[in-house]
Amino acid sequence: MLERTYIQARQVARTLGIKTGTFGKWRRQGRGPKGWVRLGRTSVAYPVDEVERFLRELEGRATSEPASRKAG
Repeated sequence: MLERTYIQARQVARTLGIKTGTFGKWRRQGRGPKGWVRLGRTSVAYPVDEVERFLRELEGRATSEPASRKAG
């Protein structure tokens, strides 16, 4: 059986450039990487492969969205 490598939620939030509170809210809403585990009362970690999948998904959304036009 393969073992998964995990990364702490605060590190993922830092990578995304968001606050840990926002990342926690996303988790409660079912957004963000899947497969998280609770390490303690206030500590959560995510499988690295799921974080990488989520980041690729975000990049795909960002490149497929049309550029916004500024009113001038």
